[in-house]
Parts: sequence; C-alpha cells; structure tokens
Amino acid sequence: MGKVTLNQDDCISCAACTIVAPDHYDMDNENGKAQLTNGKCEDAICKQDMSEGEVDIHTEAAGSCPMSCIHVFGEDGKELS
Repeated sequence: MGKVTLNQDDCISCAACTIVAPDHYDMDNENGKAQLTNGKCEDAICKQDMSEGEVDIHTEAAGSCPMSCIHVFGEDGKELS
C-alpha cells in the first residue's frame, strides 16, 4: 500500500485536485485549502494510505497541482509524482 501527502502550506486554493479527483480531494472549510477527503491533516500536512488502484488518480491530481503540493509514494517509499 502506498501513501499520498498534501502540504496545505503550499496550497493556493485553486481546487485543481478537486476537479480532477473529486472523490479523493475537497476544500477544507476552516482554512480554504485542499485536503484529502479520507486523510488526516496535522500541522498543515495531510496524509492518506492508498491502494494500488488509487495510484493513477492521485498521480493525476498531483500533476494538476500548480504548486506541487501533492506527493504520491509507492509501497517502497519512493516518490512516484
């Protein structure tokens, strides 16, 4: 199982990730920044484990982010995007 992270400090609230992957990303009502729908955020870093079947959608969301806030990691811990 891999992992996806999102750094809210770098997010400019463009919502590109929510358009590409609306089932996986939404906007935080408190700070207006993107967040992982099923993730946990602590100190502006949101994290979520992901299945192999979710790699492509998270990679696409990461590619849509103009600030490179989203990082996708494989099971081996190496960054995929």
